Amino acid sequence: MRKKSSLKGKLAVFLLFAALVITVVSFVKSDFLYTNYLRFYYLVVQEGEFDDYHNQAKVLFQQKDWEDFLDLTRNLSRVYPDRSEIRRLMAKYYFLQGDPHRAFIPALESLEYNASDEDILTLFIPALFRERMYQDLILIMNHYRPEQFRTMKNVPLYYGATLFEMRDYRKARRVLSLIPGHKAGHLYYYYMGRSCEEEAAGMTDNQRRAMLESALSHYRDGLQISSSDTDLFNGVIRVLKHLGRDTEAAALIGGRM
Repeated sequence: MRKKSSLKGKLAVFLLFAALVITVVSFVKSDFLYTNYLRFYYLVVQEGEFDDYHNQAKVLFQQKDWEDFLDLTRNLSRVYPDRSEIRRLMAKYYFLQGDPHRAFIPALESLEYNASDEDILTLFIPALFRERMYQDLILIMNHYRPEQFRTMKNVPLYYGATLFEMRDYRKARRVLSLIPGHKAGHLYYYYMGRSCEEEAAGMTDNQRRAMLESALSHYRDGLQISSSDTDLFNGVIRVLKHLGRDTEAAALIGGRM
């Protein structure tokens, strides 16, 4: 009886394993067959070129015809697995839909690491910062020279902010300084002020005072743009106290209440 039970158990395990192997092989073959069917359809039946299909996808994207857009781009990603343009369009779609995690891989795969990446970096870099993926952001930006990204919307800001969060205060200031004055917002002034403030902590008295004055100037400039910003206001108060100007700090606090 024991031998029969043992044989039945072994047979059950073998059948289960065989079923698993058959399922995996069937899936691989079906995926392979489907990909080749798509290639035959688009390249032979439709007789299209990549540029034609890419333009169709861009039109669907602009028209926000998302159902047809997704059908086409998913098929094209199988037919043209080496074309980064399709992955870039898919990444943009997921960013716009508020689904950054699904956008990250196609966005990364679409990068050419030159100035042509502007359209995707302006979405990719802020999303990485918001997700606090600081090391990934820095690894990506290390591939670019300042002249390649300095004019890209929000890229120097969030790159500089990331460097601050990673405690590279000097480089944070250098990157943030690429932002033209007329395009500087309250976050620029906050991170410039904080970088100066943190850098001042390791300086001698005269250098420290000069750096703290620079931080104070940034905070105050930021308040000119966003007068109700609590972080900027607290920065002013904090730096005034560091400079020994407690009376001035108290007067500002009293005026705020």
